[in-house]
Amino acid sequence: MIMKLQNILLVTFALFALFSHGYGRIQYCFRSVTLPGLCPNGYSRKSCLEEFTRRFPSGMPRDCTCANHVYTRKCTCKIVCQ
Repeated sequence: MIMKLQNILLVTFALFALFSHGYGRIQYCFRSVTLPGLCPNGYSRKSCLEEFTRRFPSGMPRDCTCANHVYTRKCTCKIVCQ
């Protein structure tokens, strides 16, 4: 009876370790998009976040930045790596 319980616990622990290691952390990668116009208010994360959410709905964008160039803006966000 005790040996059977030990085997069940061992298998349960092994399965838990296997699945938690494989699905533990989401990896984010930087992605940039160049858009027409300048960043609203000079520097706006919100407009970039909205644009990335629209373009990459399953990407879960975060940590966005907006940088002005001559007549364009460059939005950079972290999204889930594909």
